[in-house]
Amino acid sequence: MNYFTINTNEMKREIVNYSNYLTKDIALKSEKDFLRDMLYGISASNSLMLSDISRKLQEKIKLDNTIERLSIHLANEIEGKRSIEENYYKFVRGRIPENPIVDFDNTDITKLYGKNLNI
Repeated sequence: MNYFTINTNEMKREIVNYSNYLTKDIALKSEKDFLRDMLYGISASNSLMLSDISRKLQEKIKLDNTIERLSIHLANEIEGKRSIEENYYKFVRGRIPENPIVDFDNTDITKLYGKNLNI
């Protein structure tokens, strides 16, 4: 039996926690909400189109109003952009081991029969 509601709620909770971590130094609630909405919408819709993101947010207002709200926020400069970047780097650094294993697959570099990929 699949528990899609439970999976969705867990995903949303993780996104909210991640968003809260990234925006912990930002004072404006509207910017925190915008980042959370964008992260959730992109994850849920698997798309970067504002219309798809807005549909997944399922707000109780017109879809056009949600798209416009997201567009306005995208057009504006985020006040705490530097602190979001720093928090992101801290988050990522905490999950990468000290000596990570990196594997390069050189078979994708040159394709013998690819017209544009031959070196």
